Amino acid sequence: MADNSMIEKEIEELHSHLNRMIELYNEDHIDEAGSKTKNIFAKIINALLEEAGLSSNLDAVKKIDSLYQNKWLTDEENNHLHKLRKIRNLFVHDDDTESGNDAEKQQMLEYYTNNFQQCINYCQKDIEWFEKKIYDVKQGIKVNNSWNGPPQYGQPNNQTEAYNSGGYQNNRPQYIPPRTYNNNWRGDYRNTAPYSAQAKAKAPKNKSFIVLIPAVISVLISLAFIWFFRQTNLLKIAEKYGDDVYSKAGIAIFIGSAAVILIGGIFLYELLPQITAGIVMGALTYSLTASDLCTVLMVVLTVLLTTRYSRTLRYVFFWIIYVFLIIVIASLSHQFLQHFFCPEGSKTEDVFLKIVLPIGAYILVFFLGHFTVMRYLHPFRKTLGNNRMPLNTPVSLLLTGTLGYLLYGTYNERFNAAVNNGEKKVFVSYFTAIIAFTIIMYLIYLICSLFETKDE
Repeated sequence: MADNSMIEKEIEELHSHLNRMIELYNEDHIDEAGSKTKNIFAKIINALLEEAGLSSNLDAVKKIDSLYQNKWLTDEENNHLHKLRKIRNLFVHDDDTESGNDAEKQQMLEYYTNNFQQCINYCQKDIEWFEKKIYDVKQGIKVNNSWNGPPQYGQPNNQTEAYNSGGYQNNRPQYIPPRTYNNNWRGDYRNTAPYSAQAKAKAPKNKSFIVLIPAVISVLISLAFIWFFRQTNLLKIAEKYGDDVYSKAGIAIFIGSAAVILIGGIFLYELLPQITAGIVMGALTYSLTASDLCTVLMVVLTVLLTTRYSRTLRYVFFWIIYVFLIIVIASLSHQFLQHFFCPEGSKTEDVFLKIVLPIGAYILVFFLGHFTVMRYLHPFRKTLGNNRMPLNTPVSLLLTGTLGYLLYGTYNERFNAAVNNGEKKVFVSYFTAIIAFTIIMYLIYLICSLFETKDE
């Protein structure tokens, strides 16, 4: 059981979490501000359980029920803590909430996100109530509520054995709470508290266009790569600067590619799976049809489908793709560095300093930058995943039908040309790959839609 100084410290930590929540809210970091409800809820509920002598090794629902069934919470307090738990779940599990099938939870998350001032007021009142309640529990003051059965989650400690008819323990010591508070705990809180003045009012946000940003960026980057690495562009570069990989053009292309992969892995890691899929499918389509229209439509279709994959699946794809790219860059870096700095017969120290160390530094910069951005920024997390793209399925089906029609219209012409050029096998391989990959993308799309995770 905590002494008064420990309780004071817990109260100070609660106010610190609340202040940080307000700061994040004023900086427009609503997601991070919402996640602070987890800290506030956990601190309140665990402190009450400790003072009541009850086990905290339970899930959130059972923790509240344990306090309620042991007569530490009134009906109103019990309902209020469960509401705080639900708000916490909305923000802590926001990805699952937004990608799930529970429309009510999605609407609640949208509402509290757009009206986050209410969450601040709610948490402030929770802390004011806790400042009084923790001392009541410490003194052994139980309450009357509607629970009539035996406690199912934990048992009271020895402190709670002798109570009079009014629910008060005989000869209990008197404690004075460390702060002033309003003892009336109501749900219709108004913006009259001192914290409310620190938080600015916000208008509801319209996310209808925001959710398109990652798809647009993925499409543009995919098309840029396809355009740059077209055979005609590479031939022009080779004619102007020579086809030697160690020429200025070769070095520039290699350094540029390494920089793009590094920056992309750090800042665009959430878009890498859809960008890579868009490049592959777009390149196959252009090789098959030589049509800019078909290429653009295929890239858009691919990005729409892969953007709706689950977060976990996209993250697995990212690591598979990026580990492969890192291996390729490391291999090419070794060849370039050896060619210029460490010819055969170089000392071991020179090889380490001029080859191994730069490659290791490159990989280290990626990991440090990647995990920093992944932890603190989440550039596109809130606009990716299932159920976030408006009219995703109808648009995807329309694009598929349009592409099928265009491919059918050019099939005979391109097939006959491939036969005449002796490239029949290549043409059939491209065509088969496009059909197979499209079917696979749709199957994964369907699986992600059917087995979406929901907030518990």
